[in-house]
Amino acid sequence: MRIKNFLSNVFLVFLSIIVTAILLEVGLRFSGKAPWYFISNINEPTVNEFDEKLGWKPKSGKYIFPAHSENGSKTTFTILKDGNRKVSEISKKNIEEIILLGGSFSQGWAVDDKETYAWFLQKKFLDIKIANYAVGGYGTYQSLLKLEEVLKKKNNIKFIIYSFLRAHEDRNVADPEWLRLLTKYSKRNHVFLPYAGLDKNNKLIKRDPVKYKVLPFSDKSVVITRIQRVINKITLKVENKKKIKTTQEILSEINKLAIKNGSQFIFLNLESNKNHLIPYYDFFKENKITFFDCGFKMTKELVVENEAHPNGKLHQLYSNCIYKNINLLK
Repeated sequence: MRIKNFLSNVFLVFLSIIVTAILLEVGLRFSGKAPWYFISNINEPTVNEFDEKLGWKPKSGKYIFPAHSENGSKTTFTILKDGNRKVSEISKKNIEEIILLGGSFSQGWAVDDKETYAWFLQKKFLDIKIANYAVGGYGTYQSLLKLEEVLKKKNNIKFIIYSFLRAHEDRNVADPEWLRLLTKYSKRNHVFLPYAGLDKNNKLIKRDPVKYKVLPFSDKSVVITRIQRVINKITLKVENKKKIKTTQEILSEINKLAIKNGSQFIFLNLESNKNHLIPYYDFFKENKITFFDCGFKMTKELVVENEAHPNGKLHQLYSNCIYKNINLLK
């Protein structure tokens, strides 16, 4: 009798869980929530490959992207052997370089090789080489890791320019929502993400690449999808309150590398909302970091149609702003 009662109770508990899960599933779907899914129908070439340290990196080649709109045209995306995006040719050899670091805005996502601000800058500078090592999806921390690799091969760098957007703060600490987005678009090979943190003394801690955990059947169930998001938030333990301080510590590391290399570090702002820069102004003064403000409002006329990235007109504005500020340093 006890065994029957026990089995009966187990069955009732199990049944209650199933009924509750079904009711939750129906309720969540009714409220507009959808299960997890990969975005696999991206009509574009894959330009990245896995890297144990960086998470992902561009792979050399010439890629042709389809037009983003009816009014647009195909774009050429060329990655050279050392991982930087192609810029206009310069005849002089063995000259000083300007290294560009950052994310997709600086790499020139959604525009042609000849429309990136790196290309325009090279047209303006005839006695210095531009090398565009920015990579789509990178934040400050991955830019630091990329710089470490570049400095192993180059020592004739005059300026190291890192371009900032507020979203980089989330990327630096592996915010689970950023990781979730990367995994959704994993066709671009943005899956593993290296990130940073702070110890008890607010000193930088470098952490290995992590991956967003995807549970079985999350593509079938909204309930499992919600559980999946909770698990990732718990396991990643992101301290959002420290992401600005973490970003500042990463910037300090970049600045130290630049000084050690005999280069000048420049923080380039591309963020249109200046309020996001307030926590950094005193930091720049204390650390004697050069600051260029080249953030423009992202109006319809300055954005690639059906995209969220700068078009050639905005890249031209970026190049004009950078060129003007660099000349002021001379």
